[in-house]
Amino acid sequence: MINPDNFAKNLLAIMKLHGVTTAKLSANINIPEITINKLRNGQNKNPTMGTVIPIAKYFRVSLDELFSDENKSAQFKIPIITMDGSKPSSDNFYLDKYSAEIDLVIEVTSESYPDFKKGSLLLVRNSDVCNEDLVIARLNDYIIPCKLVIECGIYTGKSLIYSDKYYQINIDNILGVIVGIIWKRN
Repeated sequence: MINPDNFAKNLLAIMKLHGVTTAKLSANINIPEITINKLRNGQNKNPTMGTVIPIAKYFRVSLDELFSDENKSAQFKIPIITMDGSKPSSDNFYLDKYSAEIDLVIEVTSESYPDFKKGSLLLVRNSDVCNEDLVIARLNDYIIPCKLVIECGIYTGKSLIYSDKYYQINIDNILGVIVGIIWKRN
């Protein structure tokens, strides 16, 4: 059974994820803004396929994704790895499918990092890195969070533990940018 309330929630989430305004969506799919607003607010309880299909095509999602019940299919799992290679406390982390695009979840297994408490989860996205980003890098057998410093084309990781320690990093060893932290409940 199609639930228009699910459609409204999912449409709002997809638009937020992609940073698309009602005006932009309207202009790109030739559907009036008032119609999109009614869909987003759940006021249109009977959307037509002529309205729904262009929205699905624009965001490259299936109709099932637009109408899915978030309790059933709005989550996906991401494997958790640890900084030191030990067994994580859980095998998978469940994330809302329309939240930030997360590629990796890393569990902090050491109390050495003052900014990241032991047991917290670092949400990492593979993306282009910029100077001053907090990144996750693989150095030897360890995964370390560090502040990226780029000078004259040389990538250096500034330690988050020792204020005067720097690591020379190969761009291929950067696993991604830290985009969020979730404190794990005990």
